[in-house]
Amino acid sequence: MISNTTNQTNLYSMQKDPHKLIHVSKSEIEQFIGTLFFMSIYGLPPTKMYWRTETRISQVADIMSRNRWHAIKTNMHLNDNSTSDRTIDKLFKLRPFIDSLSNHLQKTPIDEKVCVDEQIIPFKGRHCLKVYVKNKPKECEYKVFV
Repeated sequence: MISNTTNQTNLYSMQKDPHKLIHVSKSEIEQFIGTLFFMSIYGLPPTKMYWRTETRISQVADIMSRNRWHAIKTNMHLNDNSTSDRTIDKLFKLRPFIDSLSNHLQKTPIDEKVCVDEQIIPFKGRHCLKVYVKNKPKECEYKVFV
């Protein structure tokens, strides 16, 4: 999955602007994903705060520069936009990741005690996969099964 993300990110960078290629490597994608995990746990509101001198977080700032992190963030892709059919698959941008994850999860042995439940993810934007659930604190959101 990391190599696919690396290839698709480099391809998107070339399609977007051939004069500003970012040439991302596998290790940089791994570092970027690691910083995203850390940022989600640490929770500073704007991402620029991780690199500012007053609020610098070394676990993020020492891994990669702010400009490089932002360049990877703006160019990160999981699927080629030119070959995907957007009208059929609404999750076409995530399809390689979803398929890879599904294949790996099917190889995992299942215990006898398995529970499937729904989880609501609040979302304020517009998207065709968002559902309306009446009498909930946040009525418009994504519903996923976990």
